[in-house]
Amino acid sequence: YSCKRARAEHKSPTEFALSFKPTSASIQLKDMKCVAAETEQDLLRWLHALRVVKFGDKIPENRATVLLKVTEEMTELAEAKRLEALQEKQEKPPAERAPAKPAPPPGAPKPV
Repeated sequence: YSCKRARAEHKSPTEFALSFKPTSASIQLKDMKCVAAETEQDLLRWLHALRVVKFGDKIPENRATVLLKVTEEMTELAEAKRLEALQEKQEKPPAERAPAKPAPPPGAPKPV
């Protein structure tokens, strides 16, 4: 766990600290172990490192799952928008549709 007020609550030398709770059922403040970091960036590095240690084998799998899900959702969204645009085009009466420009006669000068 990261501590919000590490100096005040755990007598940490800095405001940036991690605390580890014991695995026993009864937890007291004196049983908590704390690790202080000098900067917030160092604290975040510690947090990320601990997550890699704890969930290391699952991280690539979870990433792949998330990427697959996002790709599927984006594909579904694009398809829904395409179908919606197609339906709107079909629902407009011919008078509301923009008239097609006639092709210029052969040999006519091109507009500038």
